[in-house]
Amino acid sequence: MADAARDGMRAGVEAAAGAAEGLLVEAESLTDEPLLSFAVPDDLLRAAVARTRSEDVIADKKLMPGVGEGKPPPMLRIFRQYGFAPVTLLTLAALVVAIIDSGLGVLAPDIQRTFHIKDAELGAVVFVASAAQIGVGLPIALWSDRGSRVHVAAFCLLAFAVVVPLQGAVENVWPFAFLGILSAFGKAPNSTTHLSYLADYYPPEARARVAAYQRGHEPVARTLGVGLVGGVAALSGNWRWAMLLGLLGIPIGLLILRLREPERGKHESAHILRESGLSLEDEPTGAPRVLFGAAVQRLLRIRSLYFQLLAVAVLGFVGLGIPLFGSLYLDREWNLDTGERTTVYFIIGLSAFLIIPVAGFVGDRMFRRRPESVLYLGGGCLVAFGTIYVASLYAPSLWMVVAGWFIAECTLAPLGTAIFQTVTA
Repeated sequence: MADAARDGMRAGVEAAAGAAEGLLVEAESLTDEPLLSFAVPDDLLRAAVARTRSEDVIADKKLMPGVGEGKPPPMLRIFRQYGFAPVTLLTLAALVVAIIDSGLGVLAPDIQRTFHIKDAELGAVVFVASAAQIGVGLPIALWSDRGSRVHVAAFCLLAFAVVVPLQGAVENVWPFAFLGILSAFGKAPNSTTHLSYLADYYPPEARARVAAYQRGHEPVARTLGVGLVGGVAALSGNWRWAMLLGLLGIPIGLLILRLREPERGKHESAHILRESGLSLEDEPTGAPRVLFGAAVQRLLRIRSLYFQLLAVAVLGFVGLGIPLFGSLYLDREWNLDTGERTTVYFIIGLSAFLIIPVAGFVGDRMFRRRPESVLYLGGGCLVAFGTIYVASLYAPSLWMVVAGWFIAECTLAPLGTAIFQTVTA
């Protein structure tokens, strides 16, 4: 059984490593293709082109917000000017969701024994809950585009805070799976609504570091969060009590409702139009809205973005299986109980504390000097992750397995910041 879990993880990770090839190759195309053709609405872009009489000027990467010479501005100054509350509250919102998500991976063998289900059935329960993020994620993203992102973020977190404790109260796997599907509302905004809000709220020259701060919830969830969930389950002798931690989302959701909604695309539009001799004040009716279908077609014409989405999709399947089958692997191959598995994942989670701040610090500087370089970094990290993770599954000692997983996790942070920087540009 341990071999089955190990082989399943290996196949998924190898697929993710293969998808990184396109990301590395297409990074070069960033120097040849227009980067800014989607940064402002069509009408305003055409006006800017007409004013400059040269499409090359508008597409020049040197005109991208956040690109330039010298060091990026200090973050303390940015936070003093724009505020600490948005990134703090959205990070806490993501943290509550990530704590439960990471904890369920550790508790997988205990949940399996409670409901008397097989590996395939447990995998199906987790897969259905994760696949629901696709069905829920698109309406949430559209709602975020058309309405208030503050309301979306608050509603989704409050829904999650109610559903998760109910999961711990059910006696049958079917209502557990159904509530897991509903819990997707809490996970959906983390990579869409939250990042869109932060990209519009804070200036482009600080985006990698803001993303690093927001992604700071990941190491906390993988260390203190996993320790909290595993500790509650181990001390109480029942995993159900750990699900009550979802209630922490209620006060955070109420505080999110107090945030103000930033103007969409303000930084990019103002920068590009200012460089071309125009300004938003020249448009009395405001910038025209871009339809979703048209926006998707324009974005997918950018091949580097296409391969980024492909790499993230493949890696998402890996991320779905690793916490679940990794915990089963530790349970059966190394006979680790709940407390011991919690310790292993706590150690692995420390990797993000080391690398996420470095990824934010380096990412802003690389993007400022040469935007396409962050894609080389991201693609290389994805290849390294797949190679190291698969090799560690066959290590002869437990400490070698943990060390391999620790190093593999270190390679994921630069990929996340690279994608955030290039997509929001």
